[in-house]
Amino acid sequence: MTIQQPDGRRRAGRAIALGVVLATAVMTAGATGLPASAAPHGGGAPDLGPNVTVFDPGMPVADIQATLDAAHAAQVDAEMGTARHAYLFKPGTYGTAEHPLQIKVGYYTEIAGLGASPTDVVINGKVEVYNRCLADGGTA
Repeated sequence: MTIQQPDGRRRAGRAIALGVVLATAVMTAGATGLPASAAPHGGGAPDLGPNVTVFDPGMPVADIQATLDAAHAAQVDAEMGTARHAYLFKPGTYGTAEHPLQIKVGYYTEIAGLGASPTDVVINGKVEVYNRCLADGGTA
């Protein structure tokens, strides 16, 4: 996953290996030996469970942003919580310079791009993790 930051800098995401594994699972669930519950039903997307959300580049940025904001609000103080969530991005571009995607990651939340290459998923905006224990809202 490549993150296009507002200042024009680009950086590769850290969850590339997980993204490749999950991309393979999403694209070929029936052939990977996954349980029947993960196999596509009627040719549709595989059922990865209630705690996995897969985004498509055709989805409105506002809808993706709202989903991720709600996840952050639920997980930001869940240091000892039991909930685990994964938010996966299919290959494509998300956000624009005018409407960047601002992703804040809380505890036990995975953000990954589903592509064979880190450049297959581009996020125009930021993916940030702040420690809530630090001063200035976790930035200092």
